[in-house]
Amino acid sequence: MWTLILLFLVSVQINLFGIETSSKVSKVRKETFAIFAELGGQGIFVSLNGDYLFHPNFSLRGGLSFLIFGYGIPFSIYYLTNARTSHHFELGLGLTYTNVASFSFFGSGSSPKESLLLTGSIGYRYQPLKDGLFIRLCFTPLAIFEKNEYYDTNRNQTVTKNVIKLRPFAGISLGYSFSIK
Repeated sequence: MWTLILLFLVSVQINLFGIETSSKVSKVRKETFAIFAELGGQGIFVSLNGDYLFHPNFSLRGGLSFLIFGYGIPFSIYYLTNARTSHHFELGLGLTYTNVASFSFFGSGSSPKESLLLTGSIGYRYQPLKDGLFIRLCFTPLAIFEKNEYYDTNRNQTVTKNVIKLRPFAGISLGYSFSIK
């Protein structure tokens, strides 16, 4: 008899205090992987990416950007709200490495110009709880860290300057998401 009363009280406590039972946990998103193309955003121009949701509220993204005269490698981490639905507000922080040819019309050929971009992401993500369409719309402010070299005729030497440029940017992503487990 005492065992039944104790079981009853434990079940009431679980329901009153919101302790998740196995039926509620199944409604939370499992580990997923998304493959998507992005126009603009943290990939700068056009990029192909993979996004691994390793926790109901956190994901990692990596990709390859195709720039007009070079390439980029974006990497980011995101925080997602509301793990129980397909609609999310997302906040992200990342780095994008770029290597772009810089042309010299009066010199000999071209030389690569490397940049490191600190990227943010604030936006909307649609990612179904199960397999399906993956969509992102986001505002992505960029902080571009560059080394600029120029020849100073007054000093007769090449001068290197570190420059930080801030740029507002936006992106749209479209792809497919599927469960891993």
